[in-house]
Amino acid sequence: MVEGQNQQSREEKATEFQGGDVLLLDSTNAISDGDTSATANETATTADGDWAISNDNTAGTTTLENSADINFGQTGDFVIAQILVESSSTSGNYLIDDNPTGDTDLSGDGEFTIQANNLTYTLGSE
Repeated sequence: MVEGQNQQSREEKATEFQGGDVLLLDSTNAISDGDTSATANETATTADGDWAISNDNTAGTTTLENSADINFGQTGDFVIAQILVESSSTSGNYLIDDNPTGDTDLSGDGEFTIQANNLTYTLGSE
């Protein structure tokens, strides 16, 4: 999406997603790159201060990472296939994590929280 961009343009793109809604989707609701609408199984709203942006100019990357817990409260019974962050300024513009790790099986009656520093999106070369 932003490979080859300089630090300033990668950081501007990452900043667009600070404060965006975080969506949990199951495999039935999963979307493809370029889709502009998503049906979330669960959604949590974040604030700008809930995210940190860092740059690695040697690798040509910029990282957006949650610096605060993201609490979804009581969740439904599903398995997370994707975690999306929707742009806070452009509805329908998403960062997509197609390979979530950790406890992605939400069958049960508990609350679900993504702990701080556990949701990371890397923009640029890999």
